Amino acid sequence: MLRDCLEMGASSPWEAFIGLAQPVIATAVFRTIARWGRTDRSVADDLIQDTFARLCAHDFRALRNFRGQDSAALNAYLRVIASSVATDRFRAEHAPAVSLDDPDRAPVVADDSPAREIEHHLLLDHIDKCLETQKERDRRIFWLYHRHGFTPKSISALPSIEMGISGIETLLYRLTKVVADCMKNSGHIRPAVEGGCA
Repeated sequence: MLRDCLEMGASSPWEAFIGLAQPVIATAVFRTIARWGRTDRSVADDLIQDTFARLCAHDFRALRNFRGQDSAALNAYLRVIASSVATDRFRAEHAPAVSLDDPDRAPVVADDSPAREIEHHLLLDHIDKCLETQKERDRRIFWLYHRHGFTPKSISALPSIEMGISGIETLLYRLTKVVADCMKNSGHIRPAVEGGCA
């Protein structure tokens, strides 16, 4: 059904897909907001809509990136994305930036000024250059964690990752040191990547 939706673009397959995906997404959203101590139905409804918006963004890129072979894998994929959307929201509300030069340092407080935003984008570009010699999968894991708010557990559930939670945690630690060293060598002493969706 998903293949038909993406290839044909007709409304009836999409309506059927949404009807099947909605309860999967809603369940994941409710479970995630419960972990954050929230029970607001209006917040849940907003997050369900935000999840569909993420799935549809950039010509359905998230759905086109799905590499699973059956409905169970697709349901797991949808649950991970829905959980990530909800986690992004609450991390943006509560969590400050994560230090890359020293993971044990006190978090850096974010600033919404235009100058800070420009600096933030330049910093992300520089970090991306620091990672350009790493495997594509490893770079993807790094950004899923640092920019999109995925946990190691949710990353490990993605069909295309094929790595356990402890392996992902080890990889993230290694890449954090790679980026920190690269940034220090280039004169960026205290880089940070936001934990939530940028």
